[in-house]
Formats: sequence, C-alpha cells, structure tokens
Amino acid sequence: MTDEHTSSNKNPDRRSAPGPQYGGNAGPPGSYGGGFYGAYGSYGQPYYGPPSGTLTLRVILRIFRRSWLLAVLLGAAGLALGYYILTKITPMYRAHSKIEMSVRKPRILATQGALMDEGLRGPSYEIYNARIEKLKSYSILEIVLEKYRAMYPGDKRQDALIAEVIAAVTVSRSKNSRIVNFISVHADPELAARVVNAFAEASEYAVFKENKESSDKAVEWLHSQALAQRKMLVESEERLLDYRKSNQIDVLESEKKALNESSIALSQNLVEIESATVLISETLSFLGRLDDDPSKVSEMPMEIPGRGEIMVVVEKLRAAMHERAALMSKYTAKHPEVLKRDDEVSQLGLQLLTVNARARAGVANSLAIKRRQVDSLRKRLEDQSGRMSELELQTVKIRSELNTLERERDVIQVSYNGLLKRIEEARLSADEDTATVQVVDLSPIPQETISPDRPRVYVVGVVFGILMGFGLGILSEVLDDRVKSSMEIERDFGLRVLGIVPRIRKIQRHELALAGLNNKFGYVTEAFAGVRSFLDSPQFEDVSRSILIASSTPEEGKTITSSNLAGMFARSGQKTLLIDFDLRRPRMARIYEEALGAMDGEAQEYSLLHKLASGGKADWKGLPLQGPEENLYVITSQASQTISPAEVIGSDAVKELLNWTAENFDRVIIDSPPLGIISDSNVLASLVDCVILVCRPDKSRRRLVRHMLDQFQTIGANVIGVIVNDLDLRKDSFFDTKYKYMSYSYKQAYQHSDVPASSA
Repeated sequence: MTDEHTSSNKNPDRRSAPGPQYGGNAGPPGSYGGGFYGAYGSYGQPYYGPPSGTLTLRVILRIFRRSWLLAVLLGAAGLALGYYILTKITPMYRAHSKIEMSVRKPRILATQGALMDEGLRGPSYEIYNARIEKLKSYSILEIVLEKYRAMYPGDKRQDALIAEVIAAVTVSRSKNSRIVNFISVHADPELAARVVNAFAEASEYAVFKENKESSDKAVEWLHSQALAQRKMLVESEERLLDYRKSNQIDVLESEKKALNESSIALSQNLVEIESATVLISETLSFLGRLDDDPSKVSEMPMEIPGRGEIMVVVEKLRAAMHERAALMSKYTAKHPEVLKRDDEVSQLGLQLLTVNARARAGVANSLAIKRRQVDSLRKRLEDQSGRMSELELQTVKIRSELNTLERERDVIQVSYNGLLKRIEEARLSADEDTATVQVVDLSPIPQETISPDRPRVYVVGVVFGILMGFGLGILSEVLDDRVKSSMEIERDFGLRVLGIVPRIRKIQRHELALAGLNNKFGYVTEAFAGVRSFLDSPQFEDVSRSILIASSTPEEGKTITSSNLAGMFARSGQKTLLIDFDLRRPRMARIYEEALGAMDGEAQEYSLLHKLASGGKADWKGLPLQGPEENLYVITSQASQTISPAEVIGSDAVKELLNWTAENFDRVIIDSPPLGIISDSNVLASLVDCVILVCRPDKSRRRLVRHMLDQFQTIGANVIGVIVNDLDLRKDSFFDTKYKYMSYSYKQAYQHSDVPASSA
C-alpha cells in the first residue's frame, strides 16, 4: 500500500474531521441501541401499525395472490371428488301425499258445538299435535302395512322391506294449516309412492278406530267413576247423619236459648236491685246528716222506716224549743221554767237520736240485704255467661265440621250428577270423532330424483377445494416466520427502510455485487445512491463514517450491499474502504479478483485474517488494495484452517485497525458474518459508528432478526436502519407505479451494459 492511498482525497474537509474512538457508542440518543431512529414511523416517531400475524386486507390480498394456483388445483380436485361421489351414490326419489285433519271438540268434555272454531290454538292445538305424533309412532305401522296389502294385492315385495320404508316416512304439518304431509324418500319410486298413499288412506281408519276406542273407554271409565262417586255420596250422607246424632246440635241450641233468656231476666232483676241499693244507700246517708241538722226532717223520703215517729219527736222538739225561746224573752237562763224547758229539749234531743239510730239500723240492714242480692245475681250471670261461651264454641265447631261435611256431600253430589250426564253424552258421541281425516292428494310415481343434487355437489366440491386452498395459504401465512415486505420490517422491527434493492433476474451474485459500478443507470445503482444520500445528510454524516453491514442469516445480501454502498461512496468522491470481515467465508477477493489482480503468491500478505493474527504492532498501510473505482479501496481476507477467527476478532488488533481506517478514510464499509450464526458482528458493532441491517423478503426470519436487534441493543450498537434486498417489486403493490416507471430505463440500461438482466 503506497502513500497515495492516504493522500488522494476529493473531500479534504471530511478527512480533517476527527474520527470517533471505537469501542464507545457514537450514535445520537434515541436510536435502537443509541442510534437516531428507534421505532420508525416518521423521523423517529413510533410506528403504530398492526402487529405481525394480523390478517389485514393487504395481507389477505397477498395470500390470495400467492395461493390462487393452489386454490384452483384444490377446486379442481373437489370437482373430481364430487364427480366420483355422484357415481357412487344411489339416486333417490321423493313421493308426497297429503291429508286434511279437522279437529272436533268431544261432547264428553263439553256441551258446546261439535266443530272447533278456535283455529289451531288452545286445546285444539294440543289435540292436533297429539294426533300427528301418534301418526309418527310405530303403533300405526301394522295398520299401514295392512292397508298397503289391501290397496296393492299384487305387490310381491316382502313385508320387511315395506315395513322398513313405512318406518322411514316423514310425517309433518304444513305451517298454519290443517294439512298433514307424508313424505317418503327411496331408491324405488313406485314403492315410495305406494307407501305414502297407503299411509294417507290408513291414517283415516286409524283415527276413526282410535276415536271409537277412546269413546268406549271413556264410557267404561265414566261408569267406574260414577259407581265410585255414588259410593262416596252414600258414605258422605251417612257421615253427616252420624255426626248430627252424636253431637245433638238441636239440644245445644235449646240450652243456649234458655240460658240466654235467663240471663236477660237476671240482668233486669240485677238492675232493679242495684237501683234500690243506691236509693237505700242515699237514705242511710241522709239519716246520718239528720242528727246534725234536725231541721232537714222535712226532706226525709216517705219510704224511710220510722219516719212518723221521727216526725213526732222532731215536732215536740221544735215546740219545746219555741217555748224556751219565749221564756228567754221573759226570764234569764237560770230561771226554773227556762231550766225545765232546757231539760225537756235535751230529753227530746236524746229521743230523736234514739229514734234516728233505730231508723238507720233498719236502713243499713236493708242495704246489706240488697247488696247480697246483687252479688248473688252477678255470680249467676257470670256462670251463665261462661256456660253460654262454652256452648257457643261447641256450636261453632260442630257447625263448622257439619258445613264441611255438607260441602263434601254437595261436591260429590255435583260430580255424581255430572258423571251421569257425561255417560249419556258418551253414548251419543260414539259416532262423533274428535279428529276427522280426509285424503287431499295421493302421490303419483315420481319421475325425477331429488338426491344427489348434482349442481350442488359440484359447487360444494369446487368451493370447498378453493376455500381449503386459501385456508392453507392463510395457515401458511400465520405460521410463516419469514419477512414478507418492507412494510412488515418497519412495523415489526421499528427500523427505517433506507433503501430497497429490487430482484434482478438471471444475474450472478458477483455481478450483482458490482452492479452499482458497472451499470450507472440500473435500479440497484439508484437504490444505493439513495442510501448514500441519506447517510451523507447533515443529520447522519458524522455518525456514519464507519458502517457495519449485518444480517441474521447467510445469503441475505450483506456482501452485495457492502460492495455497492462502498462503490456509491467512492463515486461521490469520498475515499472509501471496503473491509471483508467475514473471516470464515470471505468473498471480496473473488468479487474484486479482476480489479485487484492475482494474489496467489501474496494471498496471506493481503489477507485480513492473517494480518490480524500476526500479532505485534501491525503496519496497516499495505493492507488496502486499490479497487475498480478511483476512491475505492478493498481489504480482503483468506480463510485459514489454522487461525481461529473467534480469537482474532476479539484482539486489540481489530480496534487498532478500525482506528487507523477512521483516520485515513472518509468512509469505512464493513462486511460482517451473519449474527444469527456467529457473534463476530457483536464485537464489530460496538467498534463502528453505526450498523445497517440487511433483510431479504421470504428469506429473513423475524425471530432471528429480533434476536440480532436485541444483541445490538445489549452492546449499545447504533442501528440506523435496514436495507431490503431482493424485493420483488411486482408483488408489492406499494411499488407498482414506481416499478413501471423504472422498467424502461432499467431494461435499457442492462441492454447496453455487460451485465445480463437477471435476478439475485
């Protein structure tokens, strides 16, 4: 390597800028692991698209586009299967007969008109449905078979076969009508028609027979019920009579009446005696007051005993007192006449007290007698009242039980009378059906099959096959872990798509790696030119001087991306170094073999692996080789069976090399091994300015890409975006217009170049 490698520089300002110290995080904050773009949406804003695995309309359309051929093939297989099934299925014929069933009200149940006028509601609906269910039962099979033999005596078919067809007949009612349908589906159209016709004819006889049997059974049952009711009525009458005799309700009523009248007389007598007692008590009180005031003798009642004697004494007392008063007007109180009168007044006063005392004693005695009479009357009234209460309770209880017995007797009597009436009605209703049947339509021999339905079988087979094809496509889409489109990359990994490399048909890998240099007008060139412009922007210029190109698995396009991106930087006048750090499977030497010349004798001298493994202070100047472009230099490597790349990649020589390249080159592009297999990219990612991932639709696995991003985030790598390689633009509707716009110049460019138009 000569000094001109370091002196030729078309952008001296870029050369003079100090390079980053490798081993640290040089990216701006907010990136994936320290870089600028995190969950990309719009310049650093998160992308809130649907999660991976969601069946959006776009995904469904893509599945249909990819699975249409499988769906067509399975549809054709379904059509063939339908044809095969049709050849194996026995054709079936459908025979159909009808009857009309009219429901009547049984006269043994009510006395209204015979015809039912309530439509198919209430009791009629229950009777109607019950009749239909009986027509479905196995009990009618023998009747139908007998009717069949009577209608078709020349039929030689066995009874077992006919019975089997009869058992399979469908009995149903037409909606909102009295029409009952008999439907038979069988491979023998004549047998099916005869069976449903026999069924229709037999149903009329079966219903009549059942009505007759029901009427006879009803009469018999009513007779038994009437006898039972008669017995119950006699027993009820006997219980009622016995109860009356044993309880003697009339005697109790007479006693209660006598006690009531006696109580009334006693109450009246008690009132009279109590009134007399009050009068005597007041007289006794008056006599007591008379001792204090003899002048009230005039108020003495006439009925007081000794009233005359008291009045005489009182008059004498008043006369003596009057005479004394007259003497006092003439004499003094000491006068003998006055004193005589005083003595007379005193004697009369004592006499009055004595007479009054005798009168009070007589009144008091009368009062005591009256009070004893009152107490006696009250006790008698209490005794009679208690007895009347007992009689009342006993009478109420007896009458309650008697009423119960009478009600039972009346109920039994009413029921017995009703049964007698029903027996008479049941005798008259023997010829009156509760349900009548009339044949409406007999089935002719069917001429057309009803199954299999050929158009339906064909349609179902084709539709089922197509749906299965698309279902397998959807299942494959849901279970497929591969990246499908650029939109999924942005949505699932939160990374900005820096560029899209289209699929080019019929081209070799080494030719595609040099497409940016050999074809100035191709879409590959335009794609990487766009990536270069993005990295040359002021926002990323200082954090993208050394770039690691990484992928999760082999054959995703790292080498193609590294080579073309390095060529675009070199064409823009920047001194660019392309380093092949895939020490296990190096490819750069073969890709640039023509430009670098033969290195057979000096392979190890220009091999990065051998240079890093040599140890000591290495001289890096002779390692870069001039590439096919003026400002492009390449460091190649040769595989070795004696040197361990894992030991070399972790040595200090790698850091020294990258620090030296940062001082002598404007751009350093590093092609790394796949991270999903080898961990070399983790070491290199921590020593460069930024990392660009390469994803290949239908090749890259989401799980491995997420693992790679997690690894880069752990070591603080600055992942600024992703380049989508080998994208079929014709399958991505987002690029339809642009693809058509580019198609003319794209084809023309390859027609005038040495590289054949082909696909990676």
